Amino acid sequence: MGHNASGLDALQELTQEHEAVLSNLAALQQVLGEIQDGLHQVDSAALDTAENVVRSLRMDLAVHLRKEEEILFPRLEAYLGREQGPIGVMLMEHEDLRRIVQRLSDALALLRADAEPASRQDAHQEVLRWGRGLIGLLRQHIAKEDQCLFPMVAFHLGRTQLRVLGEEMRNMGRDAGSRGG
Repeated sequence: MGHNASGLDALQELTQEHEAVLSNLAALQQVLGEIQDGLHQVDSAALDTAENVVRSLRMDLAVHLRKEEEILFPRLEAYLGREQGPIGVMLMEHEDLRRIVQRLSDALALLRADAEPASRQDAHQEVLRWGRGLIGLLRQHIAKEDQCLFPMVAFHLGRTQLRVLGEEMRNMGRDAGSRGG
């Protein structure tokens, strides 16, 4: 994410990032299948892949959610309000996404630990639970933004303002990239 051509507006910027996240979710779904198949002995390579995908999602989401919360939503609040309606829903889901990514990371760490079979099986189930939960919520969240929120943004904010917001988002992405996320 963040490797976009100059001149993209805010919605184009966020939509490209959604595509990258969806690609990571497909990778996560695939590796969860491998983890599910390895109930008694999870392949180390599958755990490596899962941890790398979750790390990438965490970093990408951190910047993406900040772009929405600090750049897009404040401009949109004048038209839609903050607590009620679509912005309030998106903000609640952002918190849920952060929490689920953390829980998934924690479960992967437990699964990686050389634990006794009973606790390993619990960690295995937690990885599957939180991984599937993340995939479901994030796909729904992206669909809501792409199909509902972004058309509202396009209606209320003009092309010029969207281009300015796009530049602010690219700057935030560059700044986050130079700090490591």
